[in-house]
Amino acid sequence: MLVQIYEVTSAEEASALTKLGVDHIGVLVGKGEFPREQSIEAAKRIFVGIPPSSKGSALCLSADLSVIELVVVNLRPAILHLGASSNHSNARERQQAPVTRAQALTNARQL
Repeated sequence: MLVQIYEVTSAEEASALTKLGVDHIGVLVGKGEFPREQSIEAAKRIFVGIPPSSKGSALCLSADLSVIELVVVNLRPAILHLGASSNHSNARERQQAPVTRAQALTNARQL
């Protein structure tokens, strides 16, 4: 089984997740268009904390190609995960759709 966790917020967290055996360490990155997005500079610091035994995954929710290009050029992630909708002008409408949410893990037994 492949284990992938998103919305990692620090290099220390990335390193700890790798020690738990997480395969893909995901960072939500962009220009602040979505809640909990990390800036490209913050994402760089997180990616540095990902040891070679795991792969860094950049999750970009923006539909703006220039933002996606900035993520790719600046981070060079092993994995690029795009989750954009071409029609996301109204945040309220997005919140009405069924959503699968990430769940926080507090220890290795929860994996």
